[in-house]
Amino acid sequence: MKKIALSGLIGIAIGVLIMLRPPFHTGFSDADIRQCEQAIKEQYSDRLTNSPSEAERRALEDGVYAIDVQMIRVADRKLEGYAKVSINPRDPKNGGPIESTHKCEAVMDIASPHFVWNCNAANF
Repeated sequence: MKKIALSGLIGIAIGVLIMLRPPFHTGFSDADIRQCEQAIKEQYSDRLTNSPSEAERRALEDGVYAIDVQMIRVADRKLEGYAKVSINPRDPKNGGPIESTHKCEAVMDIASPHFVWNCNAANF
């Protein structure tokens, strides 16, 4: 009887320890990568739509814009890639195509499924 009670207590203690330990995340899943790319696209789209530059807002109104984001896993908890913003005015007198490429990276904490990303202007 004592052996059964002792083994039961040990089992409960192990269960409690497993529940109390911080979660360990293996890093970016394919879904996380798609979520990161989408978050970057939305941020760039919002920036363009609410730009303080009249020229940028006019280019958006007069043209077509595209935001291409590609991120690849370089380590379990690190992504690298780029965001390319292209604006192609429909009316040639509003200027030619405008293209800007930004180097991006994202990192994920070991104890959390959350990530942070950052993109900077880059010369590729």
